[in-house]
Amino acid sequence: MKIGIITFYNGNINHGGMLQAYALQKTIENLGYDCEQICLDNRITEKLSFKDKVKLVFKLKFGVFNLIKRKLYDRKINKKLFSIKQRQSEAFLEFQNLIPHTKKIYKAEEINELNDIFDEFVCGSDQVWTPYSGGIRPVPHKWNYYLEFTNKRKISYAASFGADVLPKQFEEEAVKRINNLDAISVREANAKKLISNKIHKNIQIVLDPVLLIEPDEWMKIVKKPVEEKYMLAYILGNSNQSRIISQDASNLMKEKLITIPFIGDYNELDFKFGDIQKIDISPKEFLGYIKYSDFVITDSFHCVVFSILFEKRFVVLKRNLDKEKKAMNSRLTDLLSLVGLDDRIVDNTSSRNIQEILNRPIDYSSVLKKIEEEKIKSLEWLQNNL
Repeated sequence: MKIGIITFYNGNINHGGMLQAYALQKTIENLGYDCEQICLDNRITEKLSFKDKVKLVFKLKFGVFNLIKRKLYDRKINKKLFSIKQRQSEAFLEFQNLIPHTKKIYKAEEINELNDIFDEFVCGSDQVWTPYSGGIRPVPHKWNYYLEFTNKRKISYAASFGADVLPKQFEEEAVKRINNLDAISVREANAKKLISNKIHKNIQIVLDPVLLIEPDEWMKIVKKPVEEKYMLAYILGNSNQSRIISQDASNLMKEKLITIPFIGDYNELDFKFGDIQKIDISPKEFLGYIKYSDFVITDSFHCVVFSILFEKRFVVLKRNLDKEKKAMNSRLTDLLSLVGLDDRIVDNTSSRNIQEILNRPIDYSSVLKKIEEEKIKSLEWLQNNL
């Protein structure tokens, strides 16, 4: 039997996103199935209507002025980012090619061809059900992440909305498609809460697939950095304060600070804070910088997951988010609560508080025992539903 996975894979330059794609394919393969990631063409080709352009202007905090300012800013940074993105894309492409995937990149109108190739489909993990990707502009394949294109067996594994509230119209459309899945699993308790009273099937909460791979297996692809004795900061949110106190904390800990800027959401401060900025690194190198760090400061879910797997001392900074997207914090609190590490998450206000937490040891024998218990349940669910 051949299984196709739909997640954020083709063209993805997010380290966590690519590593979860690797992990789910590897896990299903380890269960004895022929399995591939499906490459989707995610380019946006539809143009905004006049009505949507007006909506976009009013959506911006400072209206037209802010839009013009942003356009000028984009032109300024595009030259700087182009070569960086090109190098990073090459690094990600090398890693992407480690993962079995379809040779063809499927456009939305070609998606039905997949029914001739695969016997079963899985959507997930990650925020494949997000209502917010792309803002106003139409999102290619949005409903294909719910596997609406097939009548073959189809399940979700660790799917997430990445939101605490769903827009009413979106919710109705999403629920209709989720009800058509043969088996449903989600990554967060909040995702289950959002739809449980509208879905007529059992909804299982499972681990993110990166936690289904043993640390020893991850070590086989880790690329060790040349740097030694450092603190790692990986900040995805747009808070300058998070970056400032990360720098302050490294000074207090007397550690060199290595940062990994996320160029998918450009923040100019990313190129100014830290002693060394590692910009165009591959997922293998990303794992290496976590594994061989002395300490980790992050607001990234997957960076926290790998910090746990590699038994690092870490601190989690809350992101400054609007109400619609605050679930980016809740998925972290869900994970930390599960393993009894709630005390590692802090508001980004005090570097001395961070210093105190980083100096506090973690009982990883207890943490990894809890993960192993949940891992057994997650693998059992996946095996029983494939």
